[in-house]
Amino acid sequence: MARNRMYEQVSELDPDGVTSRQFACQNIPCGEYQVAGINRVMSVDGHHKLTMYGFEVYAGIDAYSTYITLIHVGISTRTAVAVL
Repeated sequence: MARNRMYEQVSELDPDGVTSRQFACQNIPCGEYQVAGINRVMSVDGHHKLTMYGFEVYAGIDAYSTYITLIHVGISTRTAVAVL
């Protein structure tokens, strides 16, 4: 599963950070939902920390398989112009 591979990589690179996040997240209730199949629900979010350099990154993750299926780099959220 993609989540397990990512967890293993992050655990090797930052073991102290992983243990601190596990302790901090124990009391947060987690909602569960069921997805009918692949490409039925897509979670999309933007990364705006690079806006001062002239571009923004958006990614979409398939909720069923948890694989990244979409990555878009654009110059702004206010325009439809994409950077190749």
